[in-house]
Amino acid sequence: GNMKKLCMILSLVLVLCFTFSCQKGEDVSEEPQMTEEERDFVSASVEQAFSEYVDAMKQMDLNRMYQFIIEGDEFVVALDGAVISGKDNFVKMHKKGAGTIKELNSIIYPQKYVYVLSKDAAVITIEYEESYTSVSDDMLRVRGSWIYVFHRINDEWKIVHTGGTHVPVTE
Repeated sequence: GNMKKLCMILSLVLVLCFTFSCQKGEDVSEEPQMTEEERDFVSASVEQAFSEYVDAMKQMDLNRMYQFIIEGDEFVVALDGAVISGKDNFVKMHKKGAGTIKELNSIIYPQKYVYVLSKDAAVITIEYEESYTSVSDDMLRVRGSWIYVFHRINDEWKIVHTGGTHVPVTE
């Protein structure tokens, strides 16, 4: 009776909402189709920025690393199940953790994927393995996956969102 009618009406409303929201999303597309050449240029540009970021990481140049992060509260990192918002909050937490590391011995990326979103936005997803020496001279190895969302602002690539996992390697 009435329950069946209510279910049918709710189903119809959901289908209509879904249909119109999808159509609206298609109409909103502001970015014209990019040529393959433009995509390749953006890809190379963001990969260069990523490479410089990794170089700063290898040298444990924290201040240089932090220059790649967007200023303010827009920065978000999802880290091993927790979310930290705001560059200042992240820097405080990161400096504490980095203070326990004496040296980054190696970092490799068995897999790296770049996806260009627009002329000013791209995503890099990696699988990584790294080894480091702690201040107490313990050799530690971790592996994991990581994703970086880059936005080009004033001709500089900035990390706006990032996240990933650290899995200890025990063998």
